[in-house]
Amino acid sequence: GLGDVYKRQEKGFADLCQTNVLLSDNPYVSFAQSTALFKTSQNFNDGIHDSAVIDKTAVVDKSVCIGPNVIVEADALIASGSVIGANSYVGEGFGVYDIGNDDEMLANVSSANIACGFHAGDPNVMNRVIKTAKKYNVSIGAHPGFNDIWGFGRRKIYMPMDEIEASVAYQIGALQAMALAENTKVTHVKPHGALNNMSSESRDIAEAITRGISGVDKNLILVAVAGSYLFNSGIESGLKVASEAYADRSYEDDGNMTSRKFDHAMIRNEQQAVSYTHLRAHET
Repeated sequence: GLGDVYKRQEKGFADLCQTNVLLSDNPYVSFAQSTALFKTSQNFNDGIHDSAVIDKTAVVDKSVCIGPNVIVEADALIASGSVIGANSYVGEGFGVYDIGNDDEMLANVSSANIACGFHAGDPNVMNRVIKTAKKYNVSIGAHPGFNDIWGFGRRKIYMPMDEIEASVAYQIGALQAMALAENTKVTHVKPHGALNNMSSESRDIAEAITRGISGVDKNLILVAVAGSYLFNSGIESGLKVASEAYADRSYEDDGNMTSRKFDHAMIRNEQQAVSYTHLRAHET
C-alpha cells in the first residue's frame, strides 16, 4: 500500500519535504482523528448552545442556560434562571457487551446518567464513559437501580427500606470514586427503571432514595418526575431537584409514565415525540 511505499522511501521523502512528516497506512482515518483533537466543546453554562434551535417568537430571558440540541418552539416563555438541557442514559453495556452508542450520544447532550454496576455497567464501562463525558463537558450523573442485570433493573424487587437506602448510596459512591480518578465529579442522581417507577408510587421508597443520596452528598441534584413522591421527597429533604420528562414515552393522567406492557408506552414517531415534549413542557 501507499504506507509501505512511504516507509521504504521514508528518508528520501522527508529530505524532499524539508519539514515534519506524518506517515500513515490509512491517511483518511488519521486525518479524521487528528482534526478531532482541535474540536472544542462549549460549556453548557455559557448561555445558549450553538446547536440549540430557538423559535423567533419565543421569549427567552438573558440569564437562561440552554444546552446542546434543545428545541424551543413558537411562543414559549423561558423564565430567568431556567436551565434546559438534553439528558441521556449511557454506560449500559457490561463486559464484552456494548449497548448503545455512548460516544455519539455524549457529543450531543448536556448531562448523562451512568449505570453504576447493578442493573448494567461495570468498572471499565464506567471509566470509559466518564472519560468521554469529561471530553464533551457533559455533567455526570449516577443512575442507581435494582441489582438485576438479567432484568435490566426493570423488574420490581421488594426489599426493606434501609436496604434500598444502602444500595443507592453504594452505587453513587462507586461512580464518585471512578469520577474522582479522572479528576471530575458526579453532579446528579437519577434512579433507574423499576426503582424509579416504584418511587413515584411509594412515599417510603422515595424517602429511602433521598436518604441514600443525602447521606452521600447533599449537594447532589436529584432528577425526578415533577409532582411524584420522589420529587416532593427531594424538596422536603433539602436536596436540589430537577424535573424531567421523556421525549419518547407517554404519560398517564396521574403523571406517571405509561407501563411498557402497553403498545402506546413508547413514542416512535419523531414528529410526535417533538409535539409531545412541547406539550409536557407547557404542562410542567
